[in-house]
Amino acid sequence: MFGLRAEKQASLTALLACFAFAVCLAGGLNSAIAENLPTGTIGVKTDRGHFEFSVEIASTPEARAQGLMNRPSLPKNHGMLFVFERSEDQYFWMKNTPLPLDIIFLQETGTVRHIHHHATPFSEKVIYSRGPARYVLEFEAGTAHRIGLSVGDQVDLGDATSK
Repeated sequence: MFGLRAEKQASLTALLACFAFAVCLAGGLNSAIAENLPTGTIGVKTDRGHFEFSVEIASTPEARAQGLMNRPSLPKNHGMLFVFERSEDQYFWMKNTPLPLDIIFLQETGTVRHIHHHATPFSEKVIYSRGPARYVLEFEAGTAHRIGLSVGDQVDLGDATSK
């Protein structure tokens, strides 16, 4: 009986090792995808001042579908800018995303339409733009509060939208 229990423990250990390897591999693949994305710098003006962020630009359907999935962290003042072909209602979720995020929906002009603070990791709850949005920014949760970002504030997308 003890030998069987040890065998089950060994099987469980092997299964957990395979799972850990798969998680690392998925993270590595996500990092490889991120390295191939164009990058840019955006400026955000709030009542607290002007803030600059480096962003990865997700402008293809594949990059937008991948988003920040499987990323355990982001550098400070870094995020992802999703660029869509036209302004329309946008819908996001946090499936396979372990990092809590602030999701900022922007109008065609770069004006903040809606801010969803602290999106829950791994949630499949749909986060809605609350009206047409052409761009969506994702930052580590708490960033919008830290810089004092509000609906109506302006984001200078610079040349980030042309990449």
